[in-house]
Amino acid sequence: MPSPNIPGHGPVARVRGEWMGRISSITHEPRSAVPRFTARLGEVSGPALPVPEGGQPPLDIRLLWLGRRRVGGIQPGSTLRVSGMLASRSGLATIINPAYEIISAPQS
Repeated sequence: MPSPNIPGHGPVARVRGEWMGRISSITHEPRSAVPRFTARLGEVSGPALPVPEGGQPPLDIRLLWLGRRRVGGIQPGSTLRVSGMLASRSGLATIINPAYEIISAPQS
């Protein structure tokens, strides 16, 4: 099945899967912004990540939880197993509202 086309953005590669990695950073939005929580999953293992046309393979996955300002237990250094539909959003490999399992907490 061909990749869907989004007007103004061209084809979008999407893949459903499960990945594991370590949280490298989190972003807190200001109270005045729409609630969302963003974390970067680095050191990723799992299915190959889609490569944008003419681009390099992504090194990490952006995890985006809409409607939430925090996600309990997720902090830099945590190891997670995540699953969901991975797609390119604003040029970044992104999973929106992923299912997740915390494998280990960061070492102090």
